[in-house]
Amino acid sequence: MAAQGGIDWQIGQRDNRVKLAAALYDYRGIEGVAETYSPSQGVLIPDYGVRSEYGAGYRQRGNTLFRLNSINDPNYPGYLGLASSFRELDLTGTVDIAQFDPVHVGLTGDLVKNLGFNRDEIMNRTGYSILDGHSLGYMGRIQVGAQKNDQARRLERFDGLPLSRQRRGVGRIHQFRFRLGWH
Repeated sequence: MAAQGGIDWQIGQRDNRVKLAAALYDYRGIEGVAETYSPSQGVLIPDYGVRSEYGAGYRQRGNTLFRLNSINDPNYPGYLGLASSFRELDLTGTVDIAQFDPVHVGLTGDLVKNLGFNRDEIMNRTGYSILDGHSLGYMGRIQVGAQKNDQARRLERFDGLPLSRQRRGVGRIHQFRFRLGWH
């Protein structure tokens, strides 16, 4: 489930703008669940390990994983699942300064908080004590360039400088692509 909203204000005589947005993403059933295994019975479940596996193609730096296989299971490498639940609150803001038109200066900030991150819940569900997880991510960016190309043979130039980045989201499901009108 998700909910999103935003506002856009024009400030002053020129096309100076302030844009603010908020979103809440509630992901259900994506956290890993530890499997059970009995050496005398072997694996009896046809979808053992893959029911809550977080596949290699989806993984990104910043997500805390744990081994889904039972500690009694000799098979290695093990299946990996997400340690945390994910309920993300994402706040984004942009200031577009048009005082030097046609060149615009943009300042963007993004803050995401995983409200589903709970060390005690992770310990109860996985049996692992998580030491390296965080629930807060942020990013800032300065952008300088022409906002639109409205003349023939005019070269559009757009450069950005990331200030800092620390993602704590679900990965490729939720990426910072909210450009707020910049081309």
